[in-house]
Amino acid sequence: MTKRPKTYTEKQVTKLVEKGKRGRYYVSQNLYLLVKDKGIASWFLRRQFKNKRIEKKIGNYASNNIYFLDYVDAIELATKHQRTFDLGLNPFEQQHALVNTLDELVSCYLNSQSGRYIKEQEIYAREIQPLLGNKLLTEITRNDLETVLKAMVDADRKSIALRAMYFFRTLFNYASTHKLVIENVSAHLKPHLHAANDGELRDVVLSESEIEKVFNIFQQFPEQAPLRNQIAIALYLMFGCRKSELLKAK
Repeated sequence: MTKRPKTYTEKQVTKLVEKGKRGRYYVSQNLYLLVKDKGIASWFLRRQFKNKRIEKKIGNYASNNIYFLDYVDAIELATKHQRTFDLGLNPFEQQHALVNTLDELVSCYLNSQSGRYIKEQEIYAREIQPLLGNKLLTEITRNDLETVLKAMVDADRKSIALRAMYFFRTLFNYASTHKLVIENVSAHLKPHLHAANDGELRDVVLSESEIEKVFNIFQQFPEQAPLRNQIAIALYLMFGCRKSELLKAK
């Protein structure tokens, strides 16, 4: 008989992800967690189906995040998929059939990517979801997207509008590629027209007290801001050079 792999509990999984201990960890029947780095992990389901071995990512790991899957959510989703397999159907071939609203598109897209899109999630939850989250993809128009972006621009949040615009384009490109929409309603969006971004450089001057405050915070969080990063930032401030120029300097 094949020896069953060690099963990892929720607490053990949390510690593995926090430490970034790379590896593949068995959680429940046919369900594995692949840890790539600190705080970065993905859920995978393995299954034999019609004499073929299927291995598919079912989501990214995170706790307290409505778009990603925690330990309990992953087990529940894996169980649903396995019931579908038992009925003689492949749930991964039907996955996109369940995407109807913008909320569902965002969730599906984020769980299909390796990137975390933390800032985009914040912007979506605060600026976009209350207006368009529950709206059917088939009912979302170009004007809907323009209205959301214009509200940000009018509130003098142009950088947020620009990021939201690019996120719209990413989402609807994905939806168009997977045939979830008939028309890509974001294809016409342009930075200078819809996010008031004219490409001009901003005139921002940091005071000495602001710089001192930033470096004090860096020193309080050495894991997030290691010494080499602090040195690099200090060099940027002294020489006023670009990142690429500093990296190429002898």
